[in-house]
Amino acid sequence: MVKYFLWLTLFAIAFSCTKENDDPINLPATLSGEVFTTDEFGYTTTGRDGVHITVEGSASVDGTTDETGKYSLTNLSTGTYTISFGKDGFGTQVVEGFALAGGDVPTYLEVGLIRRSTTQLANLSATISNSQLVLTGKVNHNYPYNTAINGPRAIFFISGEGNTVSGDNYEQSFSRILNYADGATFGISTPVDYNLFPPGTTVTIVGYGVASYDAGYLDIESNTTIYPTLSSQPSNVTSIKIP
Repeated sequence: MVKYFLWLTLFAIAFSCTKENDDPINLPATLSGEVFTTDEFGYTTTGRDGVHITVEGSASVDGTTDETGKYSLTNLSTGTYTISFGKDGFGTQVVEGFALAGGDVPTYLEVGLIRRSTTQLANLSATISNSQLVLTGKVNHNYPYNTAINGPRAIFFISGEGNTVSGDNYEQSFSRILNYADGATFGISTPVDYNLFPPGTTVTIVGYGVASYDAGYLDIESNTTIYPTLSSQPSNVTSIKIP
């Protein structure tokens, strides 16, 4: 009888150890993947090496891509992470709330990194016509194709009275393809959102060049869409009172 209970005790200990060792939470995790790079107009570029990767969560790890754009980060643990990819001249791509599980199989993450826009806007001014916000200004760009068919992209941010407007501080945004030659004066319009800006509100507006395929990512903390490839030089800020 004593031998029987001793055998049960040893079996229970062995089973407990096995379960603990097999628990994915206690196993190291590996994050691997590949980064693809494009120019501001969406065409594949070289320079996939040296992309800096930052992983922040229950542990913080840094790494870089090799000459083929591949990377592998080891000795992480199961958890939820914020992962950033960045390189000089390119916009930073951020993946928030990424779940990583421990085990023998690496977790794969593939991202695209886009060059920052070189398009610049100037002389921005605003009027209101038939409930439309009308913006005019000058565009400078190096778009290499036929601007009569397509052109560089710009994005405009609008803020209400008393708020500073910028690419990460705004209440409304809209983008347009500018089918204009380099150095030309553009004219675009968008409906006034009277829910955000009722009559009598003074709004401020600023514009940036932005990469053609930058859809932005949601910053969870601020609940704002961030566009990583905005031109480093915004337009002047203009303002108008909503009639």
